[in-house]
Amino acid sequence: MELFGSEAYPFATPNWQIHPFLFAQLTPARCRFTSMTRGKLPYFGVLQGHRAQVPELPTTLPTLDELIRVESIGEDEIHGYLYAASQRVLPAGHVFAARAELEGIVRLALFEKLLVMWRREDGAVRALGDTLGELAGESLPFHRIGWAVPPGGSLAMATQSIEVPA
Repeated sequence: MELFGSEAYPFATPNWQIHPFLFAQLTPARCRFTSMTRGKLPYFGVLQGHRAQVPELPTTLPTLDELIRVESIGEDEIHGYLYAASQRVLPAGHVFAARAELEGIVRLALFEKLLVMWRREDGAVRALGDTLGELAGESLPFHRIGWAVPPGGSLAMATQSIEVPA
């Protein structure tokens, strides 16, 4: 609160690891949205019978470290590959997960190239919370959460799965 002048309202988990107990703790009074899974569109999560009370804004794009591990993509091509992936239209746009220790230090030059490409587009780079106002939370679908290892990934991550009845 001291740093940003307002209360923190998102909640994310490292490496997209979650537990059903989190759903009971993450209420609208504690956070406005979460970003704990990989997926394609905003939704309310369902995990082992527990239903999320706040919207999930999943990460839609691969991370730099995942792409570095894909043998068919050279390190000098990663920013172009990621930019092209971000041009595929999704209903609520894309979410990219940047971490201070990788994109902010180790791969800063690569991340800067990507940011330059994204910033050429009007409004292409913005905070995740800025998209929340564009969503009608009540109309978001419910989706089960499963586990999958993405290409170039090293562990199973919480992933948006099939839609279930509200």
